[in-house]
Amino acid sequence: VGWTYLLTVGADGSFYFVSGYPDQVRLMKMNASGAADVFAGSMRGMADGPAREAQFREVRAAAWGADGALYLIDGDSIRKLSADGMVTTLAGGPDEGFADGAGAAARFHHPSGLALDAQGNIFVADFGNRRIRKISPAGEVSTVGDAGQAWTPAGVAVAGGDLYVLERFGAYNGPSIFLRG
Repeated sequence: VGWTYLLTVGADGSFYFVSGYPDQVRLMKMNASGAADVFAGSMRGMADGPAREAQFREVRAAAWGADGALYLIDGDSIRKLSADGMVTTLAGGPDEGFADGAGAAARFHHPSGLALDAQGNIFVADFGNRRIRKISPAGEVSTVGDAGQAWTPAGVAVAGGDLYVLERFGAYNGPSIFLRG
């Protein structure tokens, strides 16, 4: 049995969505006339490379960067599909956990949302670790927000220099401004 869900809308108005089956995960692109084609992905797994040969595990969220790249949460990793069609893993890997650091040394636990700021930093709602993480343009992952067991960040957005966090469980259960400027 397969599944499909909307992921994001591109600058050209095309819809990008994930279509998956037990043995494959594909990113699809549907233009305004309704024609859909494989944009990236092949068999289920975790392999970088050209978009149509890359493998994805479980794409859950996406955000466009100013560089034209599509940034993705894929399982417990953050990946980039560049404008030239190459998929690379920026941070994390196939195993969940918690660790700050560069690239594959970093660990996430069920990240659920991401957003980019004007400087190219990627903010990640690290749901399972109950933290907000930041990936710098140099690829260094750091923790910028930790509220312990008091909250569970489910999504993030950047607007006007502020970082907004959507909390899924906890006392507040709604969006709040987390960081300013």
